Amino acid sequence: TSSSELQFFPSTLDRVTANLTLRVAMETTYHAPFVFYDPDTKQVTGFDVELAQAIADDLGVTLERQPRKWEQLFRDVETHDTDVVVSSVTITPERSKKAAFSAPYLKTGITIATRTTTPRILPPGKGRTLAAQRGTTAAAMATARLAQATVREFDTLDGAFAALARGEVDGLLGDAVILTAREEVKAGGYRVQPQLLSKDGYGVMMAPGDERMR
Repeated sequence: TSSSELQFFPSTLDRVTANLTLRVAMETTYHAPFVFYDPDTKQVTGFDVELAQAIADDLGVTLERQPRKWEQLFRDVETHDTDVVVSSVTITPERSKKAAFSAPYLKTGITIATRTTTPRILPPGKGRTLAAQRGTTAAAMATARLAQATVREFDTLDGAFAALARGEVDGLLGDAVILTAREEVKAGGYRVQPQLLSKDGYGVMMAPGDERMR
């Protein structure tokens, strides 16, 4: 191991400015309008991608985007394997115990998407089965507040939507902005309930003690 690999930096900001690179982790599965693949440009783009680039530009460093699975985002912050996470992460009291957050850059909330043939199901009662992406605030809400419904968790939002399309679940719990932007919803056949079950905000996530990055 060379001595250059054993550098110590007091903070993430010191490492970023010394190496002139900002490592930004994000989940890059389809989450329009925040992260999605544009077939015209053949690039991953979206609001979170542009925000990450703007942060790097403001610091005067090069952006290094790190594609991650959802649950890995939180592990990487704790282990300092990334500098910041820009991936539509909802700020919650529980997450704030293990990570630091910027001020919210977007306000949203959790709601339910259903097939248009499914009657209104808010609030979902006994006998209803709901899908949610594992490790999200939607999944946590289902466990804590929707005890009468049965919840099935999926590794990705795509997997949860596929279950909804097959009729295996009655509804899909998720972020209102992301659900509304889904191509399946815009094409018809699905509806997003206007009632919000929560009021949330997205923030840039970083390791505790890295508040200088804010």
